[in-house]
Amino acid sequence: MDHSKEVTQLVGQLGSLVKEAGYDEIYGYQIDPTGEFYDDATIEKLVYKLLKAYKFELQDTKKHIIEILKWRRKFDPLSAAFLEKHAPKFDKIGALTLNPDGASGQKVVTWNFYGTIDDPQDVFGHVNEFIRWRVGLMEQALNMLDLNDADNDYMVQVHDYKGASLFSMTGDAKKASTSIIRLFGDYYPEVLSKKFFVNVPALMSFLFNAFKSFVAEATRRKLVMMRNGSELSEYLKGSGVPKIYGGSSGKPLDELKLVFDKSKIKLPAYVSYLLETKIANQVD
Repeated sequence: MDHSKEVTQLVGQLGSLVKEAGYDEIYGYQIDPTGEFYDDATIEKLVYKLLKAYKFELQDTKKHIIEILKWRRKFDPLSAAFLEKHAPKFDKIGALTLNPDGASGQKVVTWNFYGTIDDPQDVFGHVNEFIRWRVGLMEQALNMLDLNDADNDYMVQVHDYKGASLFSMTGDAKKASTSIIRLFGDYYPEVLSKKFFVNVPALMSFLFNAFKSFVAEATRRKLVMMRNGSELSEYLKGSGVPKIYGGSSGKPLDELKLVFDKSKIKLPAYVSYLLETKIANQVD
């Protein structure tokens, strides 16, 4: 179905939404039509994504855009991603890789490792610290997408439960997980092509299947669960798939992890401008 009418209508109202929210950036792109970094073609694709997330209901989409803008103004996810220093304890529970020749929506991959957490209290005991780190990782991945490239306008998430136990799910861990799930659902719509759950223990598999029955069909189609991590290569194609997950390149995950470097990754121009402005203001 052609939704060009809804896209045109919403693009025409972005200025008023920006004014109401007091902020003009989503996913690293300036959405103020009068702004120096505004790009018509890119914003049309972003607007289409947002409309798709909310079933092309114009009023509902506008409401959510305002909420997203206000949250980004307050939380400042770009700082969490590119300016803040996060504790080394997070290094082994999350990663970002680039799968350069992956299939559509399989180039940028974020990884979460639940079995590597030695002390759940140390990781999840300070929920806000964990959330800022996890949002930062999401923003880094998001800024590697290209909305003008149909093969790279979505990302993949992998949740590895190897070594994890239900007993490690403390109250703080559940609170942090619930907060992140809600936050991503509210403020990062239509960015995932698939979410893989690998090395899932038998009991967790039962709980996962029960959980799937309660989510919307569109979301359910994006969730894939498997008992053995090596099966991932049946779904996630490309040379950037680590050997331990059945990848053909033979490279271990540690060699494929991307140490994010703004000098090596081309960020959207508006992100670079906002970061430079923040740094300059901090110096002043």
